[in-house]
Amino acid sequence: MSTRSHTLILYSLSGISLGIGFVLPIFSLMGVVGVGLFVAAVSRTPSWQQAALGGILTGTIKSLFATMCLWNTYPVLFIKLPLGLAQVLTIGLYWVLFSLFLGIGGMCVAVVWQAAQKYLSLWWGAVVFSVLWVLGEVVGSFVFSVGTYGDGGSINTAFSFGYLGYLLGNHQWIIGLAQWGGVYVLSFCGALLGYIGWMYNERFSNRQYIIGIVGLLLFGTVTGLLVMPTFATESEEGKVVAIIDTTFGEDFFTRTEQDSYKYAQVSEAVAAALKLAPDYILLPEDSRFTNSEISATGAYRLFRFQTSDSKTIIIDTGRAELSADETVLRATIYDGVGKKGLEIDKQYLVPQGEFMPYFTDVGLRLLGKSEIASQIFKKLSYRPGPLHSQAQLPAQIPGILFCFESTDPRGVRKLVQERTVPFIAHPISHAWFHESQLLWQQQDVMLKIQAIWNQVSIVSAGNMMHGALYTKTGEKITPTPAVTGESWQVSVVRLPK
Repeated sequence: MSTRSHTLILYSLSGISLGIGFVLPIFSLMGVVGVGLFVAAVSRTPSWQQAALGGILTGTIKSLFATMCLWNTYPVLFIKLPLGLAQVLTIGLYWVLFSLFLGIGGMCVAVVWQAAQKYLSLWWGAVVFSVLWVLGEVVGSFVFSVGTYGDGGSINTAFSFGYLGYLLGNHQWIIGLAQWGGVYVLSFCGALLGYIGWMYNERFSNRQYIIGIVGLLLFGTVTGLLVMPTFATESEEGKVVAIIDTTFGEDFFTRTEQDSYKYAQVSEAVAAALKLAPDYILLPEDSRFTNSEISATGAYRLFRFQTSDSKTIIIDTGRAELSADETVLRATIYDGVGKKGLEIDKQYLVPQGEFMPYFTDVGLRLLGKSEIASQIFKKLSYRPGPLHSQAQLPAQIPGILFCFESTDPRGVRKLVQERTVPFIAHPISHAWFHESQLLWQQQDVMLKIQAIWNQVSIVSAGNMMHGALYTKTGEKITPTPAVTGESWQVSVVRLPK
């Protein structure tokens, strides 16, 4: 076997090791091994061209594992046309393209490190490589936003599936380090450990290597326990939040009179939640309890009349059509304390979930699928709304983190930097993913890390998933339902004091 083939095998094994933990969390620490294999592969690569090929191979394979939840969108039910095998081919194409966009970050790391490694000592190399690894993950997110751009999209670094730090976040004795920089710090630590592992393997005998690895693992365990941050919780008020979860799946869109059915079910759930006298009620994303055709003030006045002037604060979200070609996902807040209605619009939209990327539109039309392209474009017509700032919201109103905004490592950070919030409200809808365990387990880690980093509790409410409380210590608390209905359930959590 040639040296080049051997090196490509190393790159491939690195990608598998980095990715398998996203599917099987028990293998999360294999990500550290994957980093070591990556460094070993680059050190054996003679040219930047081969490094580029190997880096994108590693990054793409890793991302194929991290984005495997895309397959849970099968069968696609919202397009009212027979698609047959085309569904599988389309999902597969998206899966590969998305992974390729993210994998370009790995290519950048490999090319830069292949050129830089010869100028650095081993220990300085460890620091520089770890920083480079984090930057490479950010570059992958940036390229993803460019590759999936379309009407409703934006250039950003928000799509963070596949970050090494999320693998380390599966371990309670490591995740506490997130307080000093979120997933970026965890990725840095993972890359550092992987590099040191490679260094021991390359520079020392097998016996010294084994002793070194055992020592590092013991050091990491003890350090993780000793430096676990002390979490301040006195700022929380111990308020009660009622979580409404719903079960409106994609098949729901085939119902006749769907809007009236959904409104009746959500109204029942809100009425049941109000009887529990909570401080807050949180509904899933796109619950549409509010009539989007009237103002927030008008909606609040109607709600106040119907509920005998309740002091509960309710957070609802739904589709609001501002014009013939502008639709936004809008949160309407019924502020029972301040006695007024408030509104906030979603800013980060998901490609092929809320808007159609240009490459999808062009590709379908070139294949003669204009009818399908038109249906998708009409369905995925969301745009970032004009009500983007939450800085002026009253102190009693939580920060609103819409659904997939949790994939942005700085999503919660931006909200807590705008103002002091009592907690973060996270309305979610996973109707397209048919109860995807792969998606749930990754989102859990993302929310835990953001709760720790920003020292704020996060409360989620979900459609086609269970809402939960994510505490400042990285704990997930899934409450027991208190009341249930045909398509909903109400659970109650108390924010920690």
